[in-house]
Amino acid sequence: MARTPRKRWENFFREHLDRVPRPPATFKVRVGQGVHLLCEDANQRLFHVTVSTCDAPGPPAWAETQHAALRYTGKMEELPPDAEAWLHTIHTALMAADLLEDWPAFLSMAGQKKGISVRQEQTAAEAITSGDELVVRLLEPCNAKCDFCGCIGVMNDATFSLASAEARLSEGYAQGYRRVVFTGGEPTLLRDLPDYVTLAKRLGYGHVNLQTNGFKLRDRTLCEALKQAGLDSILLSLHSHRAEVHDHVLKLPGGFDGAVAGIDHCIALGIKVHLNFVLHDENLTDLVDYLTFVYKRFDREATPTPHGHVGVTLSFVSPVGWTLEHLERIPRISDAAPILAKALSLAEALGLEVHVPGLCGVPLCTMPGYETFFDEYRGGTPPELDTRSKPPACAGCSFTDRCSGYWNVYFQLYGTDEIGPHRHRPWARSAEEPPPSPALLAALRKLAAAGRTAFAIAQLLNKKRVRTPRGGRWTDEQVTRVLTTHGIDVLPPPPRRSPPSPTSDP
Repeated sequence: MARTPRKRWENFFREHLDRVPRPPATFKVRVGQGVHLLCEDANQRLFHVTVSTCDAPGPPAWAETQHAALRYTGKMEELPPDAEAWLHTIHTALMAADLLEDWPAFLSMAGQKKGISVRQEQTAAEAITSGDELVVRLLEPCNAKCDFCGCIGVMNDATFSLASAEARLSEGYAQGYRRVVFTGGEPTLLRDLPDYVTLAKRLGYGHVNLQTNGFKLRDRTLCEALKQAGLDSILLSLHSHRAEVHDHVLKLPGGFDGAVAGIDHCIALGIKVHLNFVLHDENLTDLVDYLTFVYKRFDREATPTPHGHVGVTLSFVSPVGWTLEHLERIPRISDAAPILAKALSLAEALGLEVHVPGLCGVPLCTMPGYETFFDEYRGGTPPELDTRSKPPACAGCSFTDRCSGYWNVYFQLYGTDEIGPHRHRPWARSAEEPPPSPALLAALRKLAAAGRTAFAIAQLLNKKRVRTPRGGRWTDEQVTRVLTTHGIDVLPPPPRRSPPSPTSDP
């Protein structure tokens, strides 16, 4: 099989680096807005340099040849000896590449290829986390090519091996993390993915989550291996209830059917499923029908596990990663918000577990009356990013301590008129949730005193067609919120147990 140009040049640079006394433990080449050379030492520290054409914009070049500019944006005085030797070796390799006919064409192609890199000055200590969850990026490649992917290009927090991931996991556990999220790229491309789950459990992590597009989970054998390894939950990207739209978004034929099969496998095996729906220009009008599909296709009563039907995360396309080259994918919040309001009201009526994330959602102030669906409203300290800000209209907002602001790129596109607590929003509803009737409150108190969990109470109320004060079906969270608001203790859910496999004795 003929080698790809990227692989050909990866081997070219590796041959030079192998000649130094202590070569990199791992070495990879990535292309996209230049050629990215990724060296990792024995301690899993990443050294990243970019090679582009001499006329390409960017930071000053460390060295230039006839065709190429070699850029390292870190601090030279902080380079460890091994990395300094690698840098000089790469420079020597570039001078040799200049003598080869196919180098200029590859360099030009790499510069034109779409792909966004994270800030190159990011250090291992700044590797991403999400609230109380440690996020471990297992790889960069993906079998899908979503225009709004935030993981396109070089990700400095990526791990390249099980040993590298173990270092991240051990460090995270020492810092107090007990929940871990494995993400990518697409983690299911790793043949030894169950080994990473086993490793996390062995190190003491109580909850292991997998972020995936679900295409490879159509293989039940893989799902069974992940369950046996200890996987607790997945966050699966399902961007439409229409197969043709989802597959077009992912640019992955069969992506929808594979994801749905994977969801069925995970539900049957007792792996909690949460769907991630990213609102953008192509699927925005599908949102209400999408939630109806989720409810009917993956209904609570049809699932054999004690944690019920799948949940749904309603994200909003963010101007990061590859989206920076596809800004047309970002609708105005004011166009999306009325549809989002209908969807949240429907979720409430159906009893679907739905939430809006922080960084990947819309600002709290844009959805008056729907605050309880928002992660930032529920608590925690929001992150401070230099890519997000709060315009003057945010002054005096009651949510300011819970809000991380919004993307500067969005404000450059659409301005700041939609943001702030005093804007008129026709889709708003009263923030005050009607109190439960005395009879309902008495029934809830009696059920809680009998030792029923919030899940069991929600099931019973829905079975008896008792509606929430807003007129919807009950969820575990709604039961808990009403009970705690009125000072009633509620039991935590029981430990999850997997249903017996088809081959097990009854």
